[in-house]
Formats: sequence, C-alpha cells, structure tokens
Amino acid sequence: MRNTRLTKLAAFGAVAALTVAACGSDDEASTSTEAPAGTEAPAEADEPADTQAPAATDAPADEPADEPADDGILSAVCPETIVIQTDWFPEAEHGAMYQMVGENPSIDADKKVVNGPLVASGGVPTGVNIEIRTGGPAVGFQQVVSLMAQDADITFGYVATDEAIENYADNPTTAFVAPLEINPQIIMWDPATYPDVETIADLATAKDGDGVTIRYFETGAYMQFLLADGQVTEGQLDGSYDGGPSVFIAENGAIAQQGFASAEPFNYENVFTDWGKPVKFELIHDAGWQTYAAPLAVIDARKAELSDCMAAFAPIVQQSAIDYVTDPTATNELIVDAVNEYNDFWVYDAELGAASVQLQLDLGLVSNGPDATLGNFDEDRLTRFIEIAGPVFGVDGLTPGDLMTNEYIDASIGLPVPEEEEDESDGDEEAAEVGTIVDIAAGNPDLSILVAAVQAAGLVDILSGEGPFTVFAPTNAAFAALPEGLVDDLLLPANLETLLDILTYHAIIGEGVLSSDITSGSIPMAQGESAEVVADDNGVTINDANVIAADVVASNGVIHVIDAVLVPPSLDL
Repeated sequence: MRNTRLTKLAAFGAVAALTVAACGSDDEASTSTEAPAGTEAPAEADEPADTQAPAATDAPADEPADEPADDGILSAVCPETIVIQTDWFPEAEHGAMYQMVGENPSIDADKKVVNGPLVASGGVPTGVNIEIRTGGPAVGFQQVVSLMAQDADITFGYVATDEAIENYADNPTTAFVAPLEINPQIIMWDPATYPDVETIADLATAKDGDGVTIRYFETGAYMQFLLADGQVTEGQLDGSYDGGPSVFIAENGAIAQQGFASAEPFNYENVFTDWGKPVKFELIHDAGWQTYAAPLAVIDARKAELSDCMAAFAPIVQQSAIDYVTDPTATNELIVDAVNEYNDFWVYDAELGAASVQLQLDLGLVSNGPDATLGNFDEDRLTRFIEIAGPVFGVDGLTPGDLMTNEYIDASIGLPVPEEEEDESDGDEEAAEVGTIVDIAAGNPDLSILVAAVQAAGLVDILSGEGPFTVFAPTNAAFAALPEGLVDDLLLPANLETLLDILTYHAIIGEGVLSSDITSGSIPMAQGESAEVVADDNGVTINDANVIAADVVASNGVIHVIDAVLVPPSLDL
C-alpha cells in the first residue's frame, strides 16, 4: 500500500483534474451523440487530420484494396491487412485511423468497412493494407473485446480501459498506443436553467435540493462510480438515453444528459435549431473516471505473434494522430464519404468534423500525456483508475502492466509545445529561485508540523520534484486542533499508511492551480477520494477548511494555506 500512495503523489502533473472540461468516446455506452434514425440531428463528427488520406473514390464496394507492396516498413512484420475494429461509426475521434488510409480507398456500405493501402506520415507506403471496421450498432452493440475474441481477422481494436478491466478474466487485452488522451464523454446541462451548477456533483443538490434528472446509457459503468462517490444520487438517474437530442430539447433544459464534448457543444448551439444555444458540461474524466477511451489493443492470445508489428505500427499511429489534427480536411472528407455511403442513422458533415477536431484540441482530448509524448500511457493514472474501476466490475489485483504497455511508443513523437509555453520556460531560472513547495513550507514557521509530517512520510523528494503540484497546507494551529496526541501518533512508523492517506488527501492531481481558476464542485485528490470545494465571493473552502492564504507560488506548483486538516471520508481518526 505504501508504494501505491507514493505512486499516486508522484503522478502530480499527469493530468489536470480541476477545471470543467469535456467529452469523449465511451466504450461502455457504445459512444457518441448519435441521433436516432429518423431525426435530422447529425451525430458526433470526426475530423481526420492529415491530407495524406484522400477522399473516398467511387470504387465499387466489392473492389478489393490495392495489393500491398512487397516491401515497406510494415510488410515484414505485420499481416497483409491490418484490421482495426472501432467502437462506433466513422467520426473525428477515429481520425488517426482514417488518416492512415492511402489513395483510392474502398468503402463497403454493406459491411460498413473502409479499406485501402496503409500509409505512414506524408503518404509513405508501408507495404500492407488497412481495414477499418465500424462498431456500435453495426455489430449489434457488441463490445470490441468480444469481437476480437470471436474473429481472428481483427488485428487490433479500440478497447477502453474500463472494458479491458471488465473482460480481463475471460479475454485479457493489452493496449499499446492511445490516440486520445482524455475521454470526451460528458454530462451536460442548460446553464440558463441551472446558472449555479458548475459540476456534475452540483446537479445532485440543484432544483431546490431535489436533484436534476440525468439521462445516460444504462450500461455506462462510470455512473456506478459517480453514484458510489456521492456525486449523483439514485433518484437522479434515468438510463433511457438513446443518443438523440429530442428529449433534452423537449424538456427545455430541465434535465441533464450524457454526451460528448467533441460534438454536443457544437451541435446544440449550431445544428439543433430547436435549441440553438450553448450547453454547459463536465467531462467524466474531470469527475474522476479517467479511462483511456479509445486506445488500440491486442488480444493477449496474439500478443507474442504481433509484437514486432506493434513495435513498427505504434509510432505510425502516434504520428497519424498528430497529422490528423494538424490538417484534418482530406481525412474528414473520407469519413464523411464513408458515413454517407453507409446511409444509416449516423450522419454528420464537414463543418461538424472541423468543429470536433478543434474541440478535441481545445479540451486536450488529443494531447501529449504528462510528458512531451502523444499516445503513451500514464501508469500512475492507470493505477488510480484500477482502484476506482476494479470494484465496479468486481475485479481485484490488476496492475497497469496487465492492461497496457509503453514498450512500442516512440517518446520523441508529440504535439509541438505552443510558443507561449516555450516563453514560459524562459522563466524557469527565475522560478527556481522562488523555491519548491518543500522549500517554501520549510521557510514558514507556521507550517513546521506539516513539514515534519512530509519528512516522516518520505515525501520530501516527491514534493521537491518537477511537479507541478497544488497543495492545501494546514497550519500548525490546524494540526493542534486535532485530538490530543494524534499528531504524535501519526508520525510513528507504525502509522505511516494513515499519515500517507491524510497527506495525499491535501493535494490535487494536475497543474499548479491558482484560486482564480478553482470552481465549486467535487474534485479528486491524490489519495483517491474526492473533496468538496466551494468558490464564491467569500473565498475558497475545501471540505470544512478555509483557504486563509491563497496562491503561494512555488517553482513546482502552488500552495494554498488552510485552517483545518483535511481527513479522507473513509478514514475514522
């Protein structure tokens, strides 16, 4: 357990989990904001990225893809055709896959597949073909893991982390590259109807304390987590969501609803004319359910056989994701053509595709991980997620290594750092003179008990590291208010686990967050449980503690001094 707690704290900076953000594709709910048949509502659009994938041609549906070349970077190690099983209809979230389809692609409207030569960045031939299969309704809503277990022709599939955990006992899989960093799935509401609601947790107490009804796909495991975490109540939940906008619009915003940040915010404001105004939302990710939504995975029974293929293919996928969001126009044309050829209820156009790509970038759905690499997995994030999701599925004892690998990732491939971030790096030398969180705390006599606790817990090196961290620091008076003798007991080696629980419950996983950026709601702490924050004109409180000195900036994060010790809800002191 000690290693687990240390790992959690070491994950600071991995992902920002404080701000309201947005959306993502969810394998459990079969995904996106599809408009049901008969409606005119476009569904979630996907924006392919790079121009190397030309729009689909008029080739007959039964025309085979071009014969692969005898040589190429994949031909010696991969199957003649790499078959990708997706979790939904073609969409912008799948852009990295369609970006790899080369010239003269073929669209099979009956089987709902796109195939063609597989090309690397710049249209470089790889010597193999690619076939992209539609999921969701097209396969009777079967999970991707189930399809991979049944069909040996499927090389790789979109297996979200929660689906991998759920199916681990019978059909274990290993994810090896993640084109999406953050799950786009959201819960959304009408800000005009509920102006004081900032987070999903706020919906539980809105409507004069009765709580706002939330429509969602009943199979969504994330909702079991939100329920167990106290962010929603049983009485709020309505599992009848079908993907369409009609009920939300008919209710005139009286209810909240599941959606995807890469589509709904655009659709409700610009496409659904009966609504025609913004919606507000919180990402499921920011509420604590931090699954990787659409990583490519191999079924473990074929892992050894396909190891060399994954090693060569993963960097191509990484670069394809970057090429797609950099210039999605041509790939989006292919996606739109495929959707039109399939002629199903799923519809969208190039405008929605372009908007979706921009939303993905703005919200960090496609982004580098905690480092400068796109497509790799954060093991600390996965450790925390396993602790949360394991009990939901009745699975115990899993580790990140059971579900993923970074061994095939090219660490040099990542989205470029924006110029403003580079400019900020010019101030690193000045920031170093400010001192780390530990330096600042050690220099404040009123935080001496906290410093002693950090030293006893062995956290000095972590909190002196690169960060960034956000720490709520109790004063000596706050510790003195605890029951007599408790502080001395906590500093004993025998009580190290309890001390670690308490200390890691005082930190937020994410960037150094200033008080001006803090919004009211439930936020996950490094310890694994959530705390309730209230930010208003009177200042900021977290649980029952008041922030009495905000925005103490360190070289590796921010300190907010508080007047009470935060105790995890599960801990009985």
